[in-house]
Amino acid sequence: MPVAPRRTGLWLSLSLLLLALLSFQAAYAFRSELMVLLPQSRLYYERVCEWLGCTVALARQASYLHIEASDLKAPDPARPGEIELLVAVRNRAPVEQDYPAFELTLTDSQEQTIARRVFLPAEYLQWIDAAGGLKAGAELPIRLFLDTGELRAAGYRLYLFYP
Repeated sequence: MPVAPRRTGLWLSLSLLLLALLSFQAAYAFRSELMVLLPQSRLYYERVCEWLGCTVALARQASYLHIEASDLKAPDPARPGEIELLVAVRNRAPVEQDYPAFELTLTDSQEQTIARRVFLPAEYLQWIDAAGGLKAGAELPIRLFLDTGELRAAGYRLYLFYP
């Protein structure tokens, strides 16, 4: 029995409407990733979010962040428990990104973990003029002074991430 043309047209119209809604939902859910792939789309997202009352946060793609250089040293040999951490983080994304958190792991001479701490942007940006986010291609210098007490670290590891 053949299907009536009116009924087929209704199903086709509803299917296209649902497909369009699914596309808009995916574009909203993956807006951060899409803005990294298509930086020019940020302007459109901002306009739509103005109308919808939502916000457009900065991108958070840790895979585009690289530690260019790092150093952990005791500035004063008389006080080995006080150390200075220097880290240079570069944003290799084509767009501005939110500031990441990073994890510092102190290790002994056998590479066993003896201490671990996570630093959020509020902790390391207090001495830096950090309006907005980390610009595309920019390097962020981080300098922290830490008191390790009786721990005697022989090495360290750094890990950048977004909580």
